[in-house]
Amino acid sequence: MIEAGKRTLKNFPEHAIQVVTTTEREAIKELLSLTQYVDLCIATRRGGVDSRGGRVLEVPVIKHYKGVCHVYVDGEADLKMAEEIAMNAKVQRPAVCNAMETLLVDRKIAEAFCPPLDGA
Repeated sequence: MIEAGKRTLKNFPEHAIQVVTTTEREAIKELLSLTQYVDLCIATRRGGVDSRGGRVLEVPVIKHYKGVCHVYVDGEADLKMAEEIAMNAKVQRPAVCNAMETLLVDRKIAEAFCPPLDGA
């Protein structure tokens, strides 16, 4: 993700993306309270990220263990590559929890991008 950030943004700060390798619940809870340092957490179920016990998470969390998987196609995307990604995200293994459920397409390219998918 850091390499992609560098390719996209000339002055991408390398420390902007970090991987937390521990799955200890207490460490994750501590991480999610650090709003001055953490803007977003992308978590798996193993991380124990939830709002049990009336505690509301202070850092936004993208949890992907229950589905609701989106693919977004930007208006500047390589349409052939985006089509391959979207098709793979849905048809390679459609029953798994991380199979695409929602395809979001920038209006700027929707007319050119969506019709080929319809016949796929």
